[in-house]
Amino acid sequence: MNLRLQRQPSDENRTHGDLSIDGAWECFTLEDVVRPEKIKGATAIPAGSYAVTLENSPRFGPDTLTVNDVPGFSGVRIHAGNTERDTEGCPLVGRTRTASGIGESRAALAELKAKVKAALDAQDWVWLEIVNAE
Repeated sequence: MNLRLQRQPSDENRTHGDLSIDGAWECFTLEDVVRPEKIKGATAIPAGSYAVTLENSPRFGPDTLTVNDVPGFSGVRIHAGNTERDTEGCPLVGRTRTASGIGESRAALAELKAKVKAALDAQDWVWLEIVNAE
């Protein structure tokens, strides 16, 4: 399974994007600002390709979508949330989008997690490609 997070240009507080699965739109995303230098808890992860697994997270529980081997970051999870205050450097997902955030995040996360789990059960790999705005 190939996930693609296509970012829009960051504003002063956040970065909106769109997540697709194998070329089909899945949901909206929200991240911290894309920066040339990392600021702890306030910077989007670098563009690139990452393996996604389901891991046990002390904060988010079992079967948490985990983005692996992100340079300069640890514990990167795809999780629910509505504004940049909820990201802590992680991508958030949602069904709706406003200028300041995303909505219906838990529903979007549940759908995405079910699809990733099915893919991992069937083929043992899921890749996330993150692409910055041009």
